[in-house]
Amino acid sequence: MDAKSFYAYVRSKSKSRVGVGPLLSGSGVKSESDMEMCEAFNEYFTSVFTVEDKSQVPIPIQKFKGSQDEKLSDITITHGTVADKQTQLRADKAAGTDELNPRYLKEIQTEICLPLLSIYKRSINDRWVPED
Repeated sequence: MDAKSFYAYVRSKSKSRVGVGPLLSGSGVKSESDMEMCEAFNEYFTSVFTVEDKSQVPIPIQKFKGSQDEKLSDITITHGTVADKQTQLRADKAAGTDELNPRYLKEIQTEICLPLLSIYKRSINDRWVPED
């Protein structure tokens, strides 16, 4: 049994439930509803964080000396690179924004390696990232 499953089981058997509230605001007002507690937290955190003076931010030193056309020209993606990254996927993680489960991606990694390589190369060559 992995640690994640073990602790999920332990938490499910625990009788204590940790919750937030009620809260007392800085002015002594008691907050019990979720909205009131959110507002109390917001009031507190906005009072403790500082606003930085953006006029003093230094201008970064330009290190790249080539032309605009030369930027990102040395990126090489190979079949081996894509296959290695697919092998490193963790099947126990949640799906990403593409809504594809990593367990599924690992199962079909040999079938999708070349199409992914083609998409990555085209994206770099065209300087464009597909929406999907």
